Amino acid sequence: LRRTLVLPEFHCYCDRDEHPDIVKNDPPTFRKCTTPGSDLVLPYECPLDHLFDVSVWEHNLHGQYRESTFLKHPKVVARGMAETNIYVGSTVDGVPSIPINATDAEISRSLASFSDVPLLRFGLDVGGDTSDERAMNWAFGSFVNEDQNQRFNKLVSILLEGSWCCTSFDKSVGTWHFDPPEALGR
Repeated sequence: LRRTLVLPEFHCYCDRDEHPDIVKNDPPTFRKCTTPGSDLVLPYECPLDHLFDVSVWEHNLHGQYRESTFLKHPKVVARGMAETNIYVGSTVDGVPSIPINATDAEISRSLASFSDVPLLRFGLDVGGDTSDERAMNWAFGSFVNEDQNQRFNKLVSILLEGSWCCTSFDKSVGTWHFDPPEALGR
């Protein structure tokens, strides 16, 4: 589609801090995953660099993405960006849709008439649920070209490579590894 991806909100259930106390109990509240004395309420909306290596994203995506907060920035809000809702599944009250698990060619055909609309918001219409939280999980099934599927799968594995840790001192205590998503391919 030659568009810039605006990422969804990410919610963190542990603060990111370089000190090992982040993963210890904090008497008298015995809260884990916050810096002792912090008033941070968990979970919180966290930036991309709390979860992923942004330098890897920049190197591979060349700036063709934005964090979710981009749409809330005063300069973006002031522009009054035109937008269209697109549903995944079926048409809801005349709102356009794309098929579930669509190929890149099906998505391109379905959205061709919206090339002049700056912002496309995706929602889900499966069983009457029209939320947008899972819409993209259902929207894109695969590329028509198997080589493109393989390149995409490799890119996703690179972007999600590694692990996240809330401390740099003792990686074994606060590290979790991301499970890879299901690979594309028909």
